[in-house]
Amino acid sequence: MHRLEQEPKGMEPPAKKTSEVEDWPSPFEDDTTADEKGNDQERKDEDVAAESIRQADEHKDKGNEYMSNKEYEKALEQYNRAIDISPSGPTSHVYYSNRAAAYCYLAEYTAATSDCRESIRLNPRYEKAHARLGLSLFFQGDYMGAIEAYNSSLELDPNNKASLSYLEKARARLREEEQLRQRSNVEDEEDGDDEEMSLGEHTGITSTGLTSIMTNDRDDEIEVKKGPTPPPYHREAFDPFVTTDDDD
Repeated sequence: MHRLEQEPKGMEPPAKKTSEVEDWPSPFEDDTTADEKGNDQERKDEDVAAESIRQADEHKDKGNEYMSNKEYEKALEQYNRAIDISPSGPTSHVYYSNRAAAYCYLAEYTAATSDCRESIRLNPRYEKAHARLGLSLFFQGDYMGAIEAYNSSLELDPNNKASLSYLEKARARLREEEQLRQRSNVEDEEDGDDEEMSLGEHTGITSTGLTSIMTNDRDDEIEVKKGPTPPPYHREAFDPFVTTDDDD
């Protein structure tokens, strides 16, 4: 009868060879590659951006409805929300341009000009922003700037009737201003000649010596005549459907 030999106490069983250990993946390990993770993040970012644009467009559409109903303050509020949500998205130039139209109705022409320039910066080929820039500058009396803006508008849309109309109005106002300046200069020269002749008749001082005796102490006694006051400025009405993007 053979006795089973027992292993000495305190001795560990021999370890398996490395080749015998199977390399099973851990269920806790993420086998997604770096490229796949990057693609997932890009898809998430695109979804967030698309949702932002959708919400912004909803506010823009509501603003357009208010504009057509002549509720300009409410329209302005909706365009503000659209810009807050998407200040530089693919359609943000429309939000700025439409807000400029609302500002024009509210006679806030400086703000309208700023929005038009931002719209053009985002999309230089957006014709309506150039047209509204011309409108805002026209109402500020910057007729030269208005002419430049309307010319840019017509380069993009030669058939824009509003731009054609206001371009002619801006040119007419510019001619009026130039005529007023010329008339004022002529009248100033004539008044100066009359004063010199009158002074010479009473004092014997010639025109060549006139300047030498005029001092600052006597400036307040000399009547300064100005040119004629320009006629009061009248705002021409414009159609909200011309100045808003109901189809965008």
